[in-house]
Amino acid sequence: MSPGGTFVTGEQMDTILYSRYVSAKLRRKGPTKSFDNVIDNTF
Repeated sequence: MSPGGTFVTGEQMDTILYSRYVSAKLRRKGPTKSFDNVIDNTF
């Protein structure tokens, strides 16, 4: 049983972060470029 609905494992969190990263890459608008740089430095 998971302790709560909002609880996620580290692996799930990595997947969520990566999917956000990919979607930001795909959008490729002006502001997302700087966002990409922040994510790139995180990974």
